Amino acid sequence: MWQRAATNKIVRFKIKMHLHPRAVFESRIADVRRVHCSAPRSEADREEYNRKPGFIFPQRGLFLYHVGSQSYVADPNTAIIVRRDTPYRVAHPMEGGDVCFVIRPSEDIMDAAMRDACTGVEAVPLPSAQQRNVRLLFLALERAHDAFEQDEIVLTLLHEISDPKPRHGESPRNRKVVDEVRALFAAHPEKDVTLAQIGKRVNLSAYHLARLFQKATGSSMHQYRVQLRLAIAFDRMRAGSTDISALAAELGFSHHSHFTAAFRKLYGITPSSLRDSRCPRRAAPK
Repeated sequence: MWQRAATNKIVRFKIKMHLHPRAVFESRIADVRRVHCSAPRSEADREEYNRKPGFIFPQRGLFLYHVGSQSYVADPNTAIIVRRDTPYRVAHPMEGGDVCFVIRPSEDIMDAAMRDACTGVEAVPLPSAQQRNVRLLFLALERAHDAFEQDEIVLTLLHEISDPKPRHGESPRNRKVVDEVRALFAAHPEKDVTLAQIGKRVNLSAYHLARLFQKATGSSMHQYRVQLRLAIAFDRMRAGSTDISALAAELGFSHHSHFTAAFRKLYGITPSSLRDSRCPRRAAPK
């Protein structure tokens, strides 16, 4: 018994070593943190327990949640809902770690937001409109310095994903194929792979793969990859990247003008506007 307890303490210590949280906002409504995970590429380890429920919004990178026999891809086009006391394991299939915003609402807020939801973990796809809203709301949350306004922004973020649409008729095999493609895009967003190459990798024709992916995510594979690249760019620029041309090239855009047009179409602002509007962060009032 004591050996298992000691092992669990070591596991928790190793996990904490790789987690670097920064407080964004805290009130009676919720606790919001920006968490950088520096874990190296690794398979799923021992089970962890989420003692508090939470909403996880990946901003950069990729990781996998394993709950029982199910796995969930956490990439910047997805939000993850983790209910209280859910046993899970986390895998990191790529180097470079990941960055997430984590919202841990108070019990009454969580119960109100998820009153019709079951226990466990749920991955909520973020179509382009929701992804835009989530990115801009987190930006507003960090820049706001009125506690009332920040509380309302947090509640709006929860509204964005608290009523996920069920995906009907999705077999375990189809879900595994779609998740494999999503993981491929998240691990190498800059790579220009063809439909035929992806189809060969998952053992499906390009025709059937395109149809399956669209049905499962609501986006074409091209749209999904562009949205993923833009989400990473948004976070990098929010964090301090200033060279727009270099960032565009690094993420696989053929020219910075194509990047700028796509960025403005999704977020309603240009990359230079986001870069130039960055201001020193202030501590949120308690």
